[in-house]
Amino acid sequence: MEMTHTFYWGNNSKRATLKGRECKVLASAKMNSILIEFEDGQKECVSRRAVRRLMIPSETPQPMQMPLFN
Repeated sequence: MEMTHTFYWGNNSKRATLKGRECKVLASAKMNSILIEFEDGQKECVSRRAVRRLMIPSETPQPMQMPLFN
């Protein structure tokens, strides 16, 4: 199973145990909620704002090249 996101929130005891774990989004629903699954098979329904997309090395932003003016 390929993990695509990481759980970001940790502002209460339940979320603190989930914070930093990689997960996969299974479904999105109304009112900005999503169903996620962790590597161990645990599923949670959370806010869309609670997860961040993992950076894949090919998606890493490259610095802009500024033109040199003489």
